[in-house]
Amino acid sequence: MFKRPTLVILALLFLTIGVPWKAVYAQAATATGAGPVFTEEFLLHDERNRRFLVHDYSGDQPAPVVLILHGGGGHAENAANMAQFGSIGEREGLILVYPDGTGGSPGGRLLTWNAGDCCAYAMLNNIDDVGFIEGVIDTLVASGRADPARIYVTGMSNGAMMAHRLARELGSKIAAIAPVVGTVFGNEAPAKVPVPAFIVVGVDDTVVPGAGGVIGSQTDRLIANLPRPPAARAAAPAIAQAQYWADANDCIEPESVTTRNDGTRIQHWGNCASGADVMFAVVAANGHAWPGGQAGRDVADQPTREYNASAEMWAFFKRHTKPAEPTLEAAFYYAFPLYEIARTGQNRERTAGLNKLQYVARLLDHTSRQITAPNNDTVYASAQLELSGGPVEVIAPYESERYYSIAFMDAFTDNFAYIGSRATSGNGGRFWVVGPQWEGSAPEGVQVIRSSTNDVWMLGRTVVYGPEDLRAANAFQQQITVRPLSSAAPANPFTVTASDVLDPANFLAVVNDMLARSPGGEGHTARAEAFASFGIGAGITPTAQQLEVWRDFIPVGIEKLREKFLIRDHVVNGWGYQEEGIGNFGDNDLLRASVALGGLAALTEDEAMYFQATTTASGELLTGEQTYRWRIPPGGIPADAFWSLTMYQVEEDGRFFLVENLINRYSIGDRTLGLITNADGSVDILIQHERPQDEMAANWLPAPAGKMRLALRAYLPRQELRDRSWEVPPLELQE
Repeated sequence: MFKRPTLVILALLFLTIGVPWKAVYAQAATATGAGPVFTEEFLLHDERNRRFLVHDYSGDQPAPVVLILHGGGGHAENAANMAQFGSIGEREGLILVYPDGTGGSPGGRLLTWNAGDCCAYAMLNNIDDVGFIEGVIDTLVASGRADPARIYVTGMSNGAMMAHRLARELGSKIAAIAPVVGTVFGNEAPAKVPVPAFIVVGVDDTVVPGAGGVIGSQTDRLIANLPRPPAARAAAPAIAQAQYWADANDCIEPESVTTRNDGTRIQHWGNCASGADVMFAVVAANGHAWPGGQAGRDVADQPTREYNASAEMWAFFKRHTKPAEPTLEAAFYYAFPLYEIARTGQNRERTAGLNKLQYVARLLDHTSRQITAPNNDTVYASAQLELSGGPVEVIAPYESERYYSIAFMDAFTDNFAYIGSRATSGNGGRFWVVGPQWEGSAPEGVQVIRSSTNDVWMLGRTVVYGPEDLRAANAFQQQITVRPLSSAAPANPFTVTASDVLDPANFLAVVNDMLARSPGGEGHTARAEAFASFGIGAGITPTAQQLEVWRDFIPVGIEKLREKFLIRDHVVNGWGYQEEGIGNFGDNDLLRASVALGGLAALTEDEAMYFQATTTASGELLTGEQTYRWRIPPGGIPADAFWSLTMYQVEEDGRFFLVENLINRYSIGDRTLGLITNADGSVDILIQHERPQDEMAANWLPAPAGKMRLALRAYLPRQELRDRSWEVPPLELQE
């Protein structure tokens, strides 16, 4: 039983050089003013004075907390050095907490956690580490420092095992976990509540073998002075960790399996009844080490530099918060993407029919107004799939040179699967897209893509390298085909027309019909129960009183979404950097709904990243009445496929469309021919309404006469873009 803690705080503000801490502390110690605050804190629990370090980057605001647990034989400083989470903490305003385990060695620096069946001193002495960590969480929340809806736990090795145990027993207080090179043992009790999990293992790990078995190398045992393996039983195979949490979250089989360019293989369970998701990353060229971090000691495995586990897990964590009491505002954010998929899906049904592919064989221009913020880089192959009658077969070609992607979005706008240059290394083949109730089996050679909803938008993008390449790009995408199986029942047509989002009766009728079209409560559909009191749910008819409340709120809610889509949460040089989680939103319904309004069909950031600008670096609004220069540095934008800068005019309703202009140029990028390059390899893009009269007309991106918005797209962004360390150049006002 958890005992009421007594807190003793010793504040160590590292403001001088030469303090006896590792370099990771010395670097942050130089911060002054409103910089981070590092403290060493103690909690009296079970008659032990337990120690934990707090690195607070929050700036006195209730902030997300990431608890980072050291491995067996480690300690708090060791965990901070291995995980290298400090730069993320500083950028995101986090509170990073590094607790100490317990141990009986001289000096007290070889510490372990009682994860149940592991490890060593803590396990053998049945130390109450669950109670200790609960006390740390409660202390941080009670002090007003921590946001109780955003408490996350990660750890390495024995610390990863402890993260599993904490999620099983303290799941009501933990929003998500990310165990690194850990294990389960196969005898764990069921989790008390669902918890999202991001699991990282190393393909070359011999300490916690991927196939399961005895854990702990001979070297580890000698260092820790252990006469026998540190665990009470053999480890289960690594995949058992993911399967445990997939079962706990009531997930069906993995939605997607992708292989990154570095060889890392990622399985994703996103169709979970709890609304959570599970990811399992088998990291290439990595042993028993924290990928992208630092080795725990000189004789330990060296981590790969090709995969940054801390950055990837934070992107996962950001998608998940503990559910709060439902509100009308939360209900609107949950419902709005369903309405938008219905509205646009009905357009696709009218023009092509359900389960039929429609090719957009031209690059979109100013006349294209079906979806907001369209791109001018690719041709499209689009199909509105309806899966209640059985599988729909998709055949995709092989292509190794030209970038392409085929994204599958569920009714909540999550990209739950891809085929294409990144996801399948350009390999095509036969695929069956199936709904949540399908229970059949596919023939050999057919890959199954399972959706948590019966309504799916399939959207293929094929890059075009210029007007002369349009025919070849279209010839390629014509090889993509879609057809329902001959044995499938007819598609279920949309029956409730999305006619007016501001009409609450129409809004709720469409949303509730969309929920009814995917029975069974898979994925996010299960979350509708939380909003039943607001008239949301399959088969629910809203009351007159509920409709009046909605009538007042919908315009307010849409305005909030417009404001959110301005992307001002992280702004550098006037550019809004997209929030992590776009394209696969988890339970971040505000982000999901804002993208549904302003950028429907946005891809996940492993596929593409989006940067938006409506102001200069100094904050002046961008307008076609001015002239701007945008200088691309030598080497260009760090993207492995391509990049483009697209101009949009801002509509009164908050949507964005391409700008009509004299030269029919809607974007400019690395495929634009004839750009003038400076002597140092940089390129200046001239942005203005009127056509330049000199040679810079070659580098002109036409602007509207009034308000404008610029979007930078980077397809297959490199790590420096994904971790936000590469800065988009500012727009410079020209006199």
